[in-house]
Amino acid sequence: MQESELLDYKSLSKMFSRSISTLRLWRAAGEIPPGRKIGRRRLWARAEILAWLRAGRPSSGTWKRIWMQR
Repeated sequence: MQESELLDYKSLSKMFSRSISTLRLWRAAGEIPPGRKIGRRRLWARAEILAWLRAGRPSSGTWKRIWMQR
């Protein structure tokens, strides 16, 4: 996976027009996919975020089941 295919909190913040603090709260509440912890950074695959949006932004638990079945 290339670096450009990965989104960090800053990229997600721009994408959703929300603060990084809000995104951290959403992740803790299971409102966005959990992403992956790589070193000290939390990163999301752009393809996963776009697919999650197309699916109607399901909860994290529901999304895990959907994403694993593909």
